[in-house]
Amino acid sequence: MKHKTCQLCLLDETYRDFPIDIEGGLKYKIGSIKIEESGLCNLCHQYQKEKTEFLQLRESARRNLQKIFKNIKGDEYDALVALSGGKDSTAALILAKEKYNLNVLAFTIDHGFKHKECKENIENIVNELGVEHITFKIPKTLTQKVFYFSIKVGDPCAICQRLINPPIMAKIQLKHNIKVRILGMDLAQTYYQYYKPLKYWKNLLGIENPFIYSIKQADPKIYEKRSKQYIQELLNDIKSQHQAKIKQELQKIMKAIQKYWLKEKEIEEFTKNNITIHLKAIEISNRNIQEKILRKHGFKFPEISEASATDCKISALAHNIHTEKLEKTLLSQEIRVGLITKQKALEKLHKKPNIHELKQILKELNIKRIENIRKSEKFYEIYDKNIIQQINST
Repeated sequence: MKHKTCQLCLLDETYRDFPIDIEGGLKYKIGSIKIEESGLCNLCHQYQKEKTEFLQLRESARRNLQKIFKNIKGDEYDALVALSGGKDSTAALILAKEKYNLNVLAFTIDHGFKHKECKENIENIVNELGVEHITFKIPKTLTQKVFYFSIKVGDPCAICQRLINPPIMAKIQLKHNIKVRILGMDLAQTYYQYYKPLKYWKNLLGIENPFIYSIKQADPKIYEKRSKQYIQELLNDIKSQHQAKIKQELQKIMKAIQKYWLKEKEIEEFTKNNITIHLKAIEISNRNIQEKILRKHGFKFPEISEASATDCKISALAHNIHTEKLEKTLLSQEIRVGLITKQKALEKLHKKPNIHELKQILKELNIKRIENIRKSEKFYEIYDKNIIQQINST
């Protein structure tokens, strides 16, 4: 039986039990893909309905930029730019320096698993642009445990993105008295991670515009609560024979990373005066523009992951072992907002992973085999069985 495929994106009606983000990557509701009379899937149709408001918020953010940047002039630094060394954060730094002439402090969190090209990109771009740069080094002995666990449960990026990176960056802002942070979020990420769950973010943090916002309120126990929520939701889907060990591992990890979380007084101080800007999402509407900017500045794309995850080996590993279904979902998000064309997405989709390089990354994590310890089929909706078999073969 032939299933209908969306005329705009890559999704078709085989997508059942489809996860839809409703709480910024922490909670999902389940839906299904349906192709409507227009030929678009229900997600593309919904974006078309929301597109005008979404882009109006973008324009509102763009108009506010000059006013914000004018008001911060005179401080030691105009902004802190999160520079992971990947394509998105590098583009954001270039825009901040060249288009807006900001005096920025570039900031990198080094977890010990960056591509060699990424390290070179960081060194080259800060020297070329003449910006000051600091690195926060997390012991590899700790991140090795975090990533070992994350790959094992099929959730490679959540702990870093939700419970390690944000509080460290906030601490650096407080230390250097920097009000503005600039992130490399792209248009698709801003739409799905911030605009779609905007009601959630507004209730939780007081965020009103997904492109440029101030965190106006925050629970003093936000990280403790997020960690407990993460542990519970994960344990709910772990096979019974593994639950005790996984719970123990998770609790050890959370205890080890607590030192990076903001204390109550720090949260109170931070919420008084802060602005986050998704500068790349505001300024760059498609990947071609971004690639021209990057290549002009000699950006090197890692061979293992030119399409995505150009900073982190762990994220690159995850993308390389994703199922085609998940990759289609992620690429469709970019197609929907106009970052890439459907043809370009299909070209990215059919690249075969380098099994030897993937095994080398797993060796760094002391992972010999990848096995499913989930109760549901979620693990194999994320990771491709065939690629896993190739990795596990000796």
